Amino acid sequence: MVVSSSSTRRQQQQQQQLHRQNTVTPQQPPQQPQSLQQQSASQPGMRLQVSRGFDTDKYERIDRIAMWLFPIIFFIFNICYWSYYLVLNELLPELW
Repeated sequence: MVVSSSSTRRQQQQQQQLHRQNTVTPQQPPQQPQSLQQQSASQPGMRLQVSRGFDTDKYERIDRIAMWLFPIIFFIFNICYWSYYLVLNELLPELW
């Protein structure tokens, strides 16, 4: 019995297809998300924000208020202090 080469090729192809269908291919593990440092390095201009469950907007708001409030209070304190020291300090002993 002589088998033609085309029929053997066809049988081999069918066997390979069956083997592929029955073979379980391992799935690739899901890609791990990039760390924030890797993301910020890959995207210039991206601000690195680390949130550990805190309300970062609240703290940023406090920082912005403090950035303006403390210099203003310091300026007002200096005006009061130096006006007392230079002017009122000399006048008060004369009034008593």
